[in-house]
Amino acid sequence: MIYDDVCRHDLLHPCCRPEMYDFFYGNGAGHPNCLDNINGALKENRTSITPVNLFMNTQINPDGSISVKKPLSKAGDKIVLRAEKT
Repeated sequence: MIYDDVCRHDLLHPCCRPEMYDFFYGNGAGHPNCLDNINGALKENRTSITPVNLFMNTQINPDGSISVKKPLSKAGDKIVLRAEKT
């Protein structure tokens, strides 16, 4: 990582999927979601994909529950990464 405006990123949540929309909103059937989008782009059918949610603000509470809070990022914030081949 070369530069990071936000300094807080989510590595806990898998990408969104129909079951998540059903659980939270009751509208998962046919709802566009990350899992279907990524599987479609890869032409695969993975059951779980764990992304790095760069601008998501997830908090682990003292009781062990997880809360998704308002993002800390604002328009124009960025993270700069460098990939190296070893």
